[in-house]
Amino acid sequence: MSAAREAVADAIARGGDMPVAIGITNQRETIVLWDRATGRAVHRAIVWQDRRTAARCKELAPSAALIARRTGLVIDSYFSATKLEWLLAQSDNRARADRGELAAGTIDSWLIWHLTGGRVHATDHTNASRTM
Repeated sequence: MSAAREAVADAIARGGDMPVAIGITNQRETIVLWDRATGRAVHRAIVWQDRRTAARCKELAPSAALIARRTGLVIDSYFSATKLEWLLAQSDNRARADRGELAAGTIDSWLIWHLTGGRVHATDHTNASRTM
């Protein structure tokens, strides 16, 4: 995160103006779960290539038609939903999330959250559409 902040500060210093917008490109299916108080990830981000939830996806197969209707996506561990479910099952993450202590999102939302000092938790609709 410090590298991103340094890059932003350098760009502002060189340009002489505060930006009114920024563009972020990222791996849309990579998911992060972080502590709202500290901004620290509670686990390493799970990238789009990670297949650790493939077995869970097989368990969801009977719901494939419903999931496809609601999300427009097939059931696959490529997407973020089962990764987030896995992250919430670790340690006391589910209870902490239920208490509002944790935030989740794709890399763009984590960056936006940090760059705004935790004031904005948002994502682009094209990123959100890939989470399942």
